[in-house]
Amino acid sequence: MAVRPSAVVGRLALERALARMPDVVPDSVEHVELVRGRPYVVVHHSPAGVVVLDERGRLVRSRTRLAAIARHLDATSRVRSVLEQTLLDRRRDHLEQSLALLERERSGQRRTSLRASLSALLGELENLRVALDGLEQDLRRQQGVQPTERTLRRTVTLLNEAARADRRVVLATRQLAAAAASRDVPSERVGTLRRWAAARLASSDLPFFHAELDEAESRLAVESFVAAARA
Repeated sequence: MAVRPSAVVGRLALERALARMPDVVPDSVEHVELVRGRPYVVVHHSPAGVVVLDERGRLVRSRTRLAAIARHLDATSRVRSVLEQTLLDRRRDHLEQSLALLERERSGQRRTSLRASLSALLGELENLRVALDGLEQDLRRQQGVQPTERTLRRTVTLLNEAARADRRVVLATRQLAAAAASRDVPSERVGTLRRWAAARLASSDLPFFHAELDEAESRLAVESFVAAARA
């Protein structure tokens, strides 16, 4: 049996609910899926009211279920905020340009220490490319659908894997900068490497997402949501 899109189910649930609650005027409507194919509809209305409906348009009053929905909404919002900070398109462009530039530098470099540092850095950049590929593929798969608890955990895992790969690139960049700053290396032969390393170390790192850092704030958001939905 075909599964109707969550947006369609959510619209029908909202229509059914509003037919029973004509005094509610929605300010905004959110679709939430804790599990794929089991949508909820969160209706925000003035003044500071919240109505949560299941797929049949019935009010959700269970404190446990409301808390789960609120936690998922809060986590989804925070993950999206971190993803916006990643600037993935810009990082991808810089990564590809860096790989091409550093490969050219390695092929023309005769000093063993610099070649070794460049090889190590290129290896870490390739690892970062793989990690970004995984994250971008995950985000493409989720275009047009709501994240579930499971898919959100997967996205967080891939995001943090990419951030760890980025930190290894930073470490390898510092090692390259140290090798390029050696007194026995003519400055005119490594000017490009030094400029690249300085620019990379000055740029922002790929952010991690750690839910525990915002635990207190998230708990307050959940409690407020549940209280509003049960009022």
